[in-house]
Amino acid sequence: MIDAHGTLAINEEGRVKLNISQQNADHKSFIEMKTKLTGKIKIDEKTNTISFLLKDVNSGIIRVMNIGNFGNPEKQKQFSEVCKIYNIKYREQEKISPTDGWVVGMYEALCHAHINMRELSLTLTFEHDNYEI
Repeated sequence: MIDAHGTLAINEEGRVKLNISQQNADHKSFIEMKTKLTGKIKIDEKTNTISFLLKDVNSGIIRVMNIGNFGNPEKQKQFSEVCKIYNIKYREQEKISPTDGWVVGMYEALCHAHINMRELSLTLTFEHDNYEI
């Protein structure tokens, strides 16, 4: 979810904020994040958007960073910068394989799908400036 819908902001004082927003989202996954990481959930019924906000570095953000495995190069850069601020060793992303569960996050963030009903085929195209994805 972070790869596709997350933003990581660092303010002038060096404080970190993680925000994940998604339209038509599965509320259960956001509630599970709140339960495991603390944070706040906000629901905007006008736009049918749910947001998860995490500001507590000690209980939540550091735990997320210790998990690592961010597939989107933009998120890798953001989390690498936060790791430097908090003196945490950043774990580099392992190469993504077709059997890797992280492909789902990459699909949400960087992929286009094309279904050809005549040939019964599915084509996934991952697009990004970073050719190493």
